[in-house]
Amino acid sequence: MSHFSKQLVCPTSGISYREPASHDFSFNSPRGACPRCKGLGYVSLVDKEKVFPDMNLSVRQGGIAPLGKARSVMIFWQIQAVLDIYGCTLDTPIGQLPSEALDDIIDGCTQTLRIPSSVAHTTNDIFFEYGGLAKYISQMQDSDMSTSAQKWAESFSKTCVCPECRGQRLNRQALCFRMADKNIAQAKAEERRAMAVALEQEMKAKAQEARAKVIEAEAEVPKAMAEAFRNGNLGVMDYVKYRNIEADTAMRESIAKPAAAKPKE
Repeated sequence: MSHFSKQLVCPTSGISYREPASHDFSFNSPRGACPRCKGLGYVSLVDKEKVFPDMNLSVRQGGIAPLGKARSVMIFWQIQAVLDIYGCTLDTPIGQLPSEALDDIIDGCTQTLRIPSSVAHTTNDIFFEYGGLAKYISQMQDSDMSTSAQKWAESFSKTCVCPECRGQRLNRQALCFRMADKNIAQAKAEERRAMAVALEQEMKAKAQEARAKVIEAEAEVPKAMAEAFRNGNLGVMDYVKYRNIEADTAMRESIAKPAAAKPKE
């Protein structure tokens, strides 16, 4: 059963759609672009292998590459609070930490954590929400940061296809519109593919036309030479020089061609 809504509201997901306009389907427009990748189709994500390069090291020994060896500062107090959830310490080798703990270190933790006053050297315990290393590294990649900070962040990141739009560059609402059972990104891809095929065929036709003109011109050479001989404009030595040039050109072309693969014995 199909449902239609005058208010452009999906009865299944509850998503409410705006009255469609051209900029709603453009990844160059804020209204059409994927909010995660900003219409680029790819995002920069933290590379765990670069963050934890040596699984035998503990956090205290510098197992978290962006942070280095443990010091008595807030970030390591926060990480210790995260590890407390899993019964681990800063001295536990990275390779022995649960995968969930590593995910929390990178992506952050949803629950409120506590740093004891004895650790923070404060009157009261500190309660906080840990945002994760990924958030901090992402902030360092911002265009407002220094070049050195951006390079530092890039050294722990990798470029991946946007997980939200899957490389289609448009937001969820734009991708919900269909054309012949294809979303707008797929329809545009089909259009670009058809244009590319048409352009390729046009280029092939032009290449064939150029080859035909070359063959036609080559066929006129003997006629022109015979005419020159008859009129006395071309002597025997001129003809010998021409043949030498022709032989030299043929030799250069044969050298330039890739050698044929020898059959295996």
